[in-house]
Amino acid sequence: MNLDSLRTLVPTKNRQEVIALLLAAVCFFCVLASYYVVRPIREQFASAAGGSQALPLLYSLVFGTMLLLTPLYGALVSRFSRRIFVPLIYAFFVLCLLGMGPFFRISTDLALNAKVFYVWVSIFNLFVVSVFWSCMADVFDPEQSKRLYGFVALGGTSGAIVGPLLTKEFVLSVGLNGLYLIATAFLAVALICLLTLFARAPSAKSHQVAETALGGSVWEGAIATFSNPFVRRMALLLLCADGVATILYSNLSDYAKTSFTDPAVKTEFFATVDLWANCTQIALQVLAVRWLLSKVGAGRAMAWPNIFNVFVLLGIAIYADAALIAVGLIITRGGGYGLVNPARESLFTRVSRDIRFKAKAFVDTVVWRGGDLMMVTMVAALVNLGAGVGTFGIIAACFALTAVALSWNVEQLLPDGNLTQKT
Repeated sequence: MNLDSLRTLVPTKNRQEVIALLLAAVCFFCVLASYYVVRPIREQFASAAGGSQALPLLYSLVFGTMLLLTPLYGALVSRFSRRIFVPLIYAFFVLCLLGMGPFFRISTDLALNAKVFYVWVSIFNLFVVSVFWSCMADVFDPEQSKRLYGFVALGGTSGAIVGPLLTKEFVLSVGLNGLYLIATAFLAVALICLLTLFARAPSAKSHQVAETALGGSVWEGAIATFSNPFVRRMALLLLCADGVATILYSNLSDYAKTSFTDPAVKTEFFATVDLWANCTQIALQVLAVRWLLSKVGAGRAMAWPNIFNVFVLLGIAIYADAALIAVGLIITRGGGYGLVNPARESLFTRVSRDIRFKAKAFVDTVVWRGGDLMMVTMVAALVNLGAGVGTFGIIAACFALTAVALSWNVEQLLPDGNLTQKT
C-alpha cells in the first residue's frame, strides 16, 4: 500500500501529514511495546513482594524518586531545545534497560531487585509517554489532533498488544534478560522515529520550536499545576482515574498472589489482562475516538467512558467477586487509554509549550505517582480493616462519577489568552 492509498483510509490531507502520522504511530507503537514487554515482570515482582500490602512502600519509593527527578527534568527542558533533551531522556532509559541483566546477575536479593525494578519501570513509563505526547502537541495543531490522535493512539495500543504477546511467547524460553533486550530494541527504534519526525513535521513552526529552549524556572510546572485552573482540573481528573485504576490493580495483585505460585505463570496472567485491555482500546480507537472528538468535544469524550465505568464498578460492588476485578480492570483501562487519553492529549495542543512540557510533565509524573501513593495507602488501610471487593467497588464508582463531573465542561477552562496560543 502506497502513501496515497493510505490517505483514503485515514483522515490526512496531504502526503506530509501521512508521513508524520506514520512516524508518530510507529514511534508510539515502539514506546508502548517496550513498556508492555517489561510491565508483566514488574507486576509479578510486586505480587511476589506482598501484593497490596507491599504497594505503599513501593509507591513511596516511586514518589520519592519522582520528587528528586522533577527538578532535573525541569532544568533539561528549560535550558535545552527539544532536539537535545528528548534524545537525552530516551537514551538514558535505553542504557538502563541494557544494564538490567547485569544488575540482576550481580544482585541476588529478591526484595531489593523487586524494589529497584518496580521503581524504574514506573518512572520509565511516565517519562517516555509524557515526553512523547508533549512532542506530538508540538508537531500537530489542535485541528490535526482531532483527526489524527486516534490513529496515533492506535499505533501505541498495537504496541501495547504486541508487548504482552512477546512476553507470553518468550518469557519461558529467553528469560527475563532476553525480554530486557527486546524492550531495549523497541525503545531505540522509537527514538529514531521521534528524531525523524522532528525533521519532517508538517508544521514549519515545529521546526522552529525544536531549536528553542523553553527557559524559565525549573519549578514552573509545579506552580502552574496549582495556579492554572485548566492544569489543576486535569490534575484532579488524573487523581480520579488513578483512584479507579489503583483500587482495581491492588485487588488484582492480591488475587494473583493467592491464585498463582509460579512467577512465570503469574507473569503470563498479568500479560493476559494487559492483552485484553489493549484489544478493548483498539476497538474504541478505531470506532469512536475521531467521531467523539469531532462531534461532542474532548471534555465529553472523556466523560462518557467514566459514565460506563460507574455501572461496571457498581456491578463489581454488588456481586463482590474477586475474579470480576480482572474484567473491571480490562474495561476501565480500555476506556481510559482508548478514549479518555486521546481526548486529554488533544486538549494539550491548545496550551503553551511551558504548560505542555513543564506543567503536564509534573501532573503526569509527580501528581500521578503521588496519587498512586495515596490510593495504595488507603487500600492497604481498608484491607486491614476488613474491607472487601464490594466496598472497593463502591469507592471506585465514586471516583468515576467525580471524573464525569470534572471532565464534562473542562474545555471552558481554556481561555483565549497565552494559554491557548500554540507557541
